[in-house]
Amino acid sequence: MLLCCHTYTAVSLDCVLLVNDTQMAFDQVYSVMLGILDYFYPTRSVSVTNRDPYFVTPVIKALLRKRNRLMRRGAVAAAESLTKRIIGQRIADQNSLSLSHLHRGSKRMWDQVRRITGKNTTTVCGGPDAAELNQHYANISIDPRYEIPRVKATVSHVNLEFSEYLVFNILDKLKPTATGLDGLPVWFIRMALPWITGPVSHIF
Repeated sequence: MLLCCHTYTAVSLDCVLLVNDTQMAFDQVYSVMLGILDYFYPTRSVSVTNRDPYFVTPVIKALLRKRNRLMRRGAVAAAESLTKRIIGQRIADQNSLSLSHLHRGSKRMWDQVRRITGKNTTTVCGGPDAAELNQHYANISIDPRYEIPRVKATVSHVNLEFSEYLVFNILDKLKPTATGLDGLPVWFIRMALPWITGPVSHIF
């Protein structure tokens, strides 16, 4: 089935090279890629409630369900391996992510550390926070004579040819950020580079 899918992908994306309309070629590329993604990696629904611990993300909960299924089947070794993966990697990554956006030494960061370690958090005093104070002073500090500065015309026009080699290098260096509106994750785009580089270059 995998070989047939690769053949279908190559034939379908090669047809893009015969399309002169940009929008039609764009739609065909996304149709093929999203179809393959949905076939091999279908979307699953996982419910996370407020009764779950803060570090339980949909991914962790799906892995926990998989571990429970392995335990019921009697695959103890596989379940223990998955447990180490969940506790050692996923939960640790989630804790690290919850601290990454907080400034070092800030009160919010130490509150989050206490939350992770299970210690009591400090009480929060009432009153406006920094964002509310900032907005207050921004509202009363208005200069009616302010003029938007003119945009500098320093951009030079460069005739850049979108070769397959250039497009391959650009897509191969994509940062592993969250999936955008196209619904295609970065890891999938990198894996599909041998098939999509030509059609994407043609679209450009």
